[in-house]
Amino acid sequence: MKKFFYLFCMVVGSLWLLFFPPQVAANSTAFTVRTPMPSNSYHNKANSLNILLQKNQKQTINVTIRNLTNDKQTLSVAPRTGYTNNLARIAYNLNDVSKKTNPTIKLGEVLTGPKTITLLPSQTKIVKYYITMPNKNYQGILIGALYFQNIKTADKKNAADKIHKVTLRINVRNQKSKATTANLSVKNTTLTVNHSKNDSPAIKLTLQNVTVEKLSGATLTTSLSQNGNVLYQQTRKNRTIAPKSTFDYFLNLNNQKVKPGNYQLEFKVITKNRTWRYSTPLKISKTQATKINQTATIQNNDNLLWKLSLMAIIIIIFLTYYRPYRRTQR
Repeated sequence: MKKFFYLFCMVVGSLWLLFFPPQVAANSTAFTVRTPMPSNSYHNKANSLNILLQKNQKQTINVTIRNLTNDKQTLSVAPRTGYTNNLARIAYNLNDVSKKTNPTIKLGEVLTGPKTITLLPSQTKIVKYYITMPNKNYQGILIGALYFQNIKTADKKNAADKIHKVTLRINVRNQKSKATTANLSVKNTTLTVNHSKNDSPAIKLTLQNVTVEKLSGATLTTSLSQNGNVLYQQTRKNRTIAPKSTFDYFLNLNNQKVKPGNYQLEFKVITKNRTWRYSTPLKISKTQATKINQTATIQNNDNLLWKLSLMAIIIIIFLTYYRPYRRTQR
């Protein structure tokens, strides 16, 4: 009986792994980057450097880099400008952000220091960078980061098991700048396919913050309704939008088939000090719906049921043929 039970469990487990394969997770980092908070910090946060600087002022940033591997590492270091990605978060992973943001001052224009760093196995090194502000007052906030990336790994076999990119965020404010308030607006809305989210049909909102101030701690709620019934709703909390940035934001339709008709799109942004509301009718034609449905990945609601049914059939066949075979062996 035990032998049969173990065999049965093996069959069920194998089928489960076949139809529902596990996801693979990332592993540890290859190096760390740290910097002490200077005396002119205006907000002490462990994951960013926030400093107050006047015009012509120079700031030294001491960066401690530690190699966590037993291999020699060569790192490239580049100043990046923060932009807003389609999840309404500030990101620093792009070299060219000219189509996404147009800040008054970029970090790369005021920062100097080594562009390449070599670390021996398990070595810790302190590297100096300098920020020199221009001879003019500026308003708002400078959003940027030092982007460290491994460009050479001695042991390529273990390279895939390590994370080789680290971002040190740097925010700079002028001590004498006037207080400003971010302002968010919706430029346009379109029906599209969100290729960054399983190729799902989606409503794309092109949003813009034209001010020199970032928007922090925002809650974004988007909904699509028809005849007063909410069909899709999405809420994202604690979002941050970069100054002078334009970005696309998506209400995903969960890989469901798009149907033509008249809809109502609602978009609301809530911060500690202000609330924005946007509402517009949205008409989807038969031609638009057909085009999107042909391009997007549409979820088959019967897919899960089909997998479970197939598993059940295989198990029944196994039980039907195994038991008579077991009796004949006796």
